[in-house]
Amino acid sequence: MGDMQATDALLGVLTNNGGPTATHRPTELSPLINQIPLSECLNITGMALLEDQRGFIRSFDSLCDIGAVEVNTDIIFAHSFD
Repeated sequence: MGDMQATDALLGVLTNNGGPTATHRPTELSPLINQIPLSECLNITGMALLEDQRGFIRSFDSLCDIGAVEVNTDIIFAHSFD
């Protein structure tokens, strides 16, 4: 993964993406998606991050996204209602 400071995160605009606060949702091509193994997706106290900032489940697969919004959760919920 490494340092991504010089990388465009490809974030959407700050808006209501669900949850109590506005967030920047990564776009489909964002380099933030699926970057952290679940075993390393931890908060500052070392506890597993089970939810993103919006309160959505953090991940259903073996990787979680960098940042406040877990995009994979959005995709799974969108497809479950088709």
